[in-house]
Amino acid sequence: MNQIKAFLFGLIQGFSEFLPISSSGHLVLLRTFFDIKDFNLLFILVLHLGTLTAILSYYRKELLNILQHFFLKPFSFSGPGRVVLLIMWATLPGITGAFLLSSLVKKSLLHPTWTGWGFILTATCLFFTSKKLIKKKPHQNSFSLFNSIENWNQFSFSTAFLVGLAQTFAFFPGMSRSGWTIAVALFLGCSQHQAACFSFLLAIPAILGGTLFEFFNTPLPDRFSFFNLSIAFLSAWFFGYIALKWLIHSLQKALFPFFSFYLWPLGVFIICKHFFF
Repeated sequence: MNQIKAFLFGLIQGFSEFLPISSSGHLVLLRTFFDIKDFNLLFILVLHLGTLTAILSYYRKELLNILQHFFLKPFSFSGPGRVVLLIMWATLPGITGAFLLSSLVKKSLLHPTWTGWGFILTATCLFFTSKKLIKKKPHQNSFSLFNSIENWNQFSFSTAFLVGLAQTFAFFPGMSRSGWTIAVALFLGCSQHQAACFSFLLAIPAILGGTLFEFFNTPLPDRFSFFNLSIAFLSAWFFGYIALKWLIHSLQKALFPFFSFYLWPLGVFIICKHFFF
């Protein structure tokens, strides 16, 4: 793993973590392209910490305010306190899925056809969100976590649980976490603002939990290059930050379904390449 590869993996992880195109699927493709048989676990953890840092830095002020409100009223079912409880509830399916699907997910990462079908399913899901999107001007909806905070009172715990259940699809390569969570939230009647913000918030425990799970369940390598890890981390953070802005723009302009036209041919190509080439 040299500096150029470390930068490219960070770039792909950063863009694909938040754009609805599946980070795991694109990392599998990049591994195949470079003929890397096995990833260094520490490198994977650093990539995920980079994208986690991107979302924490993007919403740093609002997250601090939400946590402050939560600690003042930890069991409040309205306002910012409700948001934290919704995220906790939505995280439960992912925790269960991590233990039940762990072996199956590891097998899927070794078979390119899983990635191809994952891209196709994600593309189809994104395509059907077109009727749920309303084109907005940027100033009409800033996608702030506190924008129309009173609307979170109408965000039900059943909706949160179903969105969290959709997040478990992202364990498999080609299945986009942001794509499925935002799409399911839209199908359940959430606004673009709520769907995006809830997906972003849900990413924090999902990425952190997944990173800790792998850290405690897989032995770390004895040696690593601190310089390469630093490049990967900074690249994932920088491009993840940009990807967040692009995703918000795509939702404001009702361009979210157009990611389908990238994922469909990509998925078909992967499947055809596996069977015919």
